[in-house]
Amino acid sequence: IKHKRLIFRIKRCLHCHVGARAGQHPKVSLTASVHHFQWQWLQTVTEKCGITSVEKCVRIICDFYQSRVKEAANIKGSRQEQEAAGYLREKEIFGKRRSEDERFTSALSIWHTCCKQKDEEKQLQQKEIPDLKDLASDPAACSDQDSAAAMARCQVGRSSASYAAAMGETAEETNARRAKELVMQESEEAKKNRAFIRKVLFM
Repeated sequence: IKHKRLIFRIKRCLHCHVGARAGQHPKVSLTASVHHFQWQWLQTVTEKCGITSVEKCVRIICDFYQSRVKEAANIKGSRQEQEAAGYLREKEIFGKRRSEDERFTSALSIWHTCCKQKDEEKQLQQKEIPDLKDLASDPAACSDQDSAAAMARCQVGRSSASYAAAMGETAEETNARRAKELVMQESEEAKKNRAFIRKVLFM
């Protein structure tokens, strides 16, 4: 943040070419490739700092670091020593690898720890939820024939498709059976029985 404010917010007269007279420093068109997140960052800085274009934003960045390199090279000594000093400063600015940055390694370690915790939680959840395929292959599990026989004996859900399948009925047979059962359900005897059951349950 400190460097960003210094580069884009503070005027550095005589340290860049932005304020040069027209034609004093002819512009050269160059092509540069950047990542998408870098392009988004450049657009954000350009907008927030009131810079006229992304291209000018890039020129400001280049001028800033170029002045730092030239400042380091402006020492007493031979031309070779000056070039070596400028190269050393350039290496200090741009030559540091992310893997050597303590902030990056710390953030990377935290990220790996979070990923590991999420993986462990996911594995634990998978262990808690039994796999239906494993249950089906369990020797104690019911076979398909046992399940169908249990459904056929069950008096609950007689209007369901699973009950009809367990009984091996066709659609016509199911409709005929349900018509008979509805007549029985609506009979006076069935109504009296249901009323008696409700009375017993809610006494």
